[in-house]
Amino acid sequence: MPPATAYFPRRLSVSDPIGATPIGETELLALAGNKIVLGEPGMGKSELIRELGQRLAVEPVTAIRFINAKNPAKLVAAGKPLLIDGLDEAMSRREGDAIDAILAQLEEANAPPFILSCRSREWQARSATNLRQLYGAEPKILTLEPLVRAEARAYLALKHPGVDADRVLDHLAAHS
Repeated sequence: MPPATAYFPRRLSVSDPIGATPIGETELLALAGNKIVLGEPGMGKSELIRELGQRLAVEPVTAIRFINAKNPAKLVAAGKPLLIDGLDEAMSRREGDAIDAILAQLEEANAPPFILSCRSREWQARSATNLRQLYGAEPKILTLEPLVRAEARAYLALKHPGVDADRVLDHLAAHS
């Protein structure tokens, strides 16, 4: 029997010159401007982008598909942000700079609003500078926060009901 599927609402922190402010998904959607969602591998960036797509009735697009689109404007839903997932995967598969390719496609698509997901280490400050040149403003940088223990326990119980979730979490905590 395949594991149960369920979505766990996520917490993020938005960075600004003063520090980081915790927000939820609803607040993320209410933020003005473009957004970059950063997170480590396996943290749920793609799941978050899919959930945002459902809330907005928008089909997310992979960075690779967006980069390779002959007419990127066709991937943009009027009045809604473009949801681009997996910039880090495009960077690992593409020779050259995938961020520059994304920027070129955004420009070709008339600079639509967007939410883009990427691993933290692949995002570069220079990317924000290039986006500022295209959009006239810096994107909001958000970091996906890890699940707290109760959320991780609920996730494990749902996905792997036969596993002792507390034992797994204790083991993981003991090994950082």
